Formats: sequence, C-alpha cells, structure tokens
Amino acid sequence: SGISLIDRFDASKFPTRFGGQIRGFSSEGYIDGKNERRLDDCLKYCIVAGKKALESANLGGDKLNT
Repeated sequence: SGISLIDRFDASKFPTRFGGQIRGFSSEGYIDGKNERRLDDCLKYCIVAGKKALESANLGGDKLNT
C-alpha cells in the first residue's frame, strides 16, 4: 500500500498522521537543476506529467514549434 505515516513534514499537530506520499519521484531529464530547487513538489509533478503526456502523444519538442 502507498499509505504510511507522513514523514515529509511534522504532522504531530494534526489528528491524522498517515497518508499517501509520492516516493521515488525523479524529474531528471524534464526539469533543470535550478528550477528543480525552486519549484514545489506539486508543480514538479504537473510539469513532468505534462511533458510525458506530450511525448506519449508524439507531440513533444519540435512538434510544438511548427
């Protein structure tokens, strides 16, 4: 199961201390290092998902610039 104790922040003040967290996520090859450090996790997930969707639809890179 992907549900476990929350360990990405201090959840001790909340009544529920478990949830689903994304583990092992890598934006390598999709987001450069400078932006990797600046963006929050939600934006990273959105950018990588969008780029992967475009690649899967064969619409990535040069296809969008024509």
